[in-house]
Order: sequence, then structure tokens, then C-alpha cells
Amino acid sequence: MIEILAVSPPIGDLEIGLRSFQESCGTRDGTIRLETEFALNAFTDMRALFLARDSDRLVGALSVFAPTRHEAEINAAVLPDRRRGGIFRSLLSEAERELARFGYAEELFVVDSGSGPGKEAAARLGGTHEYTEYTLRYAGPCPEVPARDLEIRRVGSESLEDLVDLRSGAFGDSREETEAFERATLASPERQVYAAFLGDRMAGACSLGFQGREVSINGLVTAVDLRGRGYAQSLLARIVRTLESEGYGMTLDVESRNADALHVYTKLGFLPERAVEYWRRSLPV
Repeated sequence: MIEILAVSPPIGDLEIGLRSFQESCGTRDGTIRLETEFALNAFTDMRALFLARDSDRLVGALSVFAPTRHEAEINAAVLPDRRRGGIFRSLLSEAERELARFGYAEELFVVDSGSGPGKEAAARLGGTHEYTEYTLRYAGPCPEVPARDLEIRRVGSESLEDLVDLRSGAFGDSREETEAFERATLASPERQVYAAFLGDRMAGACSLGFQGREVSINGLVTAVDLRGRGYAQSLLARIVRTLESEGYGMTLDVESRNADALHVYTKLGFLPERAVEYWRRSLPV
């Protein structure tokens, strides 16, 4: 008998068990990564991790990452020997009920590009492929890049308004959603935010997510009117060289639609490691 459970963010034995489960699932159909940084979700009281258990055995899992209020990313995995038994559908139905309760209308299935069955499932559910995202891993070397008169430093809550101005202006998201996301990022013990300043003006920023000796570099952004001057490259190069000197491994994500950013990251020593596809569909009414 399959039991579907909504659980709190994984800690302790559950975190270890979930990590082992992902490794068991990610051998045939590409890498499985369940997003569990739920503190960044727009609604922190929304249930975002769903597990399928058969007796005491974990046979399926689904996570919801929703940093905005209009769409949610769905990551899911089912053990290879338990697929085609309706487990994913049961997990998804439970997650969609929770998303509907909070007013979501759109979802994005996150599927490893190497997973034929994953893409078939997304298509069967009526999803439409929207774009591909690459995870790049730092392989080095990172060349020296001119500072371009930038002062680069770690920032905190004192820079919240500057971060909101920068990101909402660059990405077109609402100030309300941007502020909520930045507050959560600054409050997270696993994250740090660095910014580049031209005099008193914040010209660019990015955040770092720490997991042991691995760091994910996220949300690299430059002010719209300052693009094309190499400021993002200077900021990223400074961060990469610092992290490399401290012995950290590094990854970052970039959309296939952003060829300019992909070119910059490659110049700074990053190489493709994984590709995932995003398939969009409207939540069932």
C-alpha cells in the first residue's frame, strides 16, 4: 500500500535517506536533484516536499520550488523498479492540490535532458518544452580580470533596498516578490550575497549557496543601463578566484537562451556538467 506524505524540510535521518534515494534514482535517467531550500519559496508555509512510501521503503519523492507567486518548479523521482505504477501521478496530484490552495496556475516540470522517460511523462501530461538550462562546473583556470573601478564586498540586510532595485529592474519581477526573495536569501545561513559598487551605486550582485565544500553561484545580475561593460565578469572572476583559493568546488546555472552569459562563464573556466529541460503546463482546474 503506497502512502503519500507531506513532510517538513529534510533534516537528520530524513536528509540522509533522501540523498541516498536520489543517488539510487539517478543512474539510468540522468542526475536527480530534488530542491529542498524551501525557505526561498514565496509562501514559506506551503507544503513543498512529498514522499511516497511502501511500508518503510521510500519509493518516490517530489519537491516544489516556488520563489515567485505565479509558477512552481516540480522536481520528482521514483525508484526505477517502481515506475509506471502511478506513484508520480499520486505525488503530483497531492502537490498540485497544495499549489492550487495558494493560487498557483502554472507549473514547470524539471527534467534531466538525458531522461527519455522523464520527457515522455512531461509531454503526456500536456507539458510544453520551454527552455533548457545548463549546470556548469568550474574546471579552471580563471584568468585575472580587471576590477574596472568596482568595489566588491559581501552585503547584508543594510543593502536590501539596493538589491531589490537592482533585481526588480533587471528581471522585471514585482518589488514585493523580489523583496521577499532577497529577505529570505539574506536570512539563510547557507547563503551569502556579494555586490559590486561603482562609488555608492550597486552595479551588480550575485548570491552564493554553500553545501559543505560545494558552492552554487546564483542570480548574477548587472544594472540594465550598465550592461556590456564587463562588470558581471569582474564580479564573478573575483568570487571564483577567492573560492578557488579556499578549496571550494563551484557550479552555476545558465539558460540556453542566454548565449552571452554562457560565453562569459566558459571564459572564466566553467564547463557544462548537466542539462535540464523545463516543461510548462497549466495546473488542472
